[in-house]
Amino acid sequence: KQDLTIAGAGGTPLAATLYEPTSPAPAGGSPAIAMFHGLGGTRASMSVFAEDFATQGYVVVTFDARGHGESGGLWGLDGPNEHGDARAMYDFLAARPEVNATKIGAFGVSLGGGAVWNSTAITKVPWAAIVPEATWTSLYQALFPQDLPKSGLIAQLGSLVPDARTDPEILLRKPDAIAGTNLADLH
Repeated sequence: KQDLTIAGAGGTPLAATLYEPTSPAPAGGSPAIAMFHGLGGTRASMSVFAEDFATQGYVVVTFDARGHGESGGLWGLDGPNEHGDARAMYDFLAARPEVNATKIGAFGVSLGGGAVWNSTAITKVPWAAIVPEATWTSLYQALFPQDLPKSGLIAQLGSLVPDARTDPEILLRKPDAIAGTNLADLH
């Protein structure tokens, strides 16, 4: 287990932990997993899973999403920077000599699940497998079903990351999201 920093989109420093199996890598390299935590969380929430997978022969990287934990940058609600960060995690693992670059998967919970899903669908990160858990395929539809805001949920989610670590554009749109106004702009 090793703590390190990985450059995310735009060079943003992302605090990460690398877990490696104690057994030697098989011929062709070990499979690997990038793990993405939920909104307001940190990579520590993924450590039990990461340690378990490492004992099974996987190389695993967990990281604090931008604006979370020890990582730099501002949280931007799974926007272009977060997509670039997902690609950076894939590239980090693919560049490791003990990893089989054709066997890199991604696991994410909630916000992390959305990042995993969107990194595949939008950014085209070539994960070998993805496991998005407790997440959405359309954040807009999840928060505004039939264009009706889930105001309480939006307010609660909006409080999980401090304003000082949130992209100002997200903060600017938060009142509209809670009130259900300017929906076309929010979409």
